[in-house]
Amino acid sequence: MSVKPKILLATTHWENNSHHSFYSGYQRLVHYLKASFDLTVVTWGVEHKEVRTDNIRVIILKSAGKTFVKKRYIISKYCSDHGEEFEKVFLLYSDIGIRLNSNVHYISAVHNLSSIGRYNSIKERFILWLKSNLIEPNVYRKSSKIICVSENIRGILSSKYGKKVVFIPHGIDIHFWKPQPVLNTKFLALKEKFSTMALCVGINGVDISQVERCIQQFPDTLFCLLGSFEMDYPNVRVFKGISDEDLRDLYTVADVFFRPLTFATANNSLLEAMSMGKEIVITKTGGVTDYVTSNHVCLAKEDNSDFVDNLQQVLQGQIQLPTVENLRNYTINTFSWEVITKKIGSLLR
Repeated sequence: MSVKPKILLATTHWENNSHHSFYSGYQRLVHYLKASFDLTVVTWGVEHKEVRTDNIRVIILKSAGKTFVKKRYIISKYCSDHGEEFEKVFLLYSDIGIRLNSNVHYISAVHNLSSIGRYNSIKERFILWLKSNLIEPNVYRKSSKIICVSENIRGILSSKYGKKVVFIPHGIDIHFWKPQPVLNTKFLALKEKFSTMALCVGINGVDISQVERCIQQFPDTLFCLLGSFEMDYPNVRVFKGISDEDLRDLYTVADVFFRPLTFATANNSLLEAMSMGKEIVITKTGGVTDYVTSNHVCLAKEDNSDFVDNLQQVLQGQIQLPTVENLRNYTINTFSWEVITKKIGSLLR
């Protein structure tokens, strides 16, 4: 029996200690790598402890605070101090590498760049500047491979770091995100007074003005928005911090998934909608087109000038989109974690 390679995975997001979805966050790939590797996960928490869950060793480091820098420092320090005990250290998020060891074999994953997208808050802009100028360049230099979840990221980084920069898409847990009966009947009741329901998940990168135009244009459609949306219309319901199970119910009840965008990279919610087999209207922008074409979804122009018209045609059944089964099969064969972790696993060996 061959010995599995020992890999240390570093992440600021783990299980329920994260604002990322349990079933859609990038950390989910760990559960699909365990069959081929001897895995140790290092993350942060409110107390120091070591546990073994689902045949994975998890080291939780107590953080003196929850600030951006403090969490990443203690994790990167552990990787630097103990990384030589492992064949490779995989930074699931490239901004973890505040402290690095030149004798450790790093691989890093990049999910966004400050040069892609529009960030409004001062905090967002500062953190992205800090990552892009002080932390990540050092990570990129010391990584043997840099995994980018979209081609627009790969294009920027490969111009400086060459062939070690590769595009491997974000994956999706197709076993959880699949059509099934609604568990929470309150979501069925939401739709009773409306002819159709449209769902938008996540506010990052979303063109808010286009969302509002859609809401105003279709008063008979219920718009369910997940995230920090500030919308006060009779046909809008805003949800924040709901469980993955409730979100799956919302996908099930919704007639259409829509997302007018100004930019995109990892496309988590797009993958969820695809895995659920939903009809989708989304902007044809960099990042999105790495995951879908007009054969799979309804693509609006990059400036969103025809987004409302496209949404109307889909809501009225005037555009023929793939069946649930066809879109599910495409997603399973292309973006399931079983497929994606094979590609990542080849870099970890």
